Amino acid sequence: SLSRHRRASAPSEVVSRRYLPSDDERVRKSIGDAFRQYKGRCESDLWPVYGALEHWAKVEGDARVQERLKKRLGDDALTHFADARATYDP
Repeated sequence: SLSRHRRASAPSEVVSRRYLPSDDERVRKSIGDAFRQYKGRCESDLWPVYGALEHWAKVEGDARVQERLKKRLGDDALTHFADARATYDP
């Protein structure tokens, strides 16, 4: 079981991507729905265990992501993030 292993001390990235290889809208919707279900299971079952968060680019416009970040990093985290982004990624 992964939970028995010690957490890594350095940040790491795990990526899951959704590919939509079909032009058939029904197939694309089915793939999208399955991906959202998979992501939801990871979000509820794995992310809390390992302290996982979305990529920084997913922060804006998602209140759930923002709440998780505030809970983990403090109320000022998003303000500091916005300030840093304004400086380094105008």
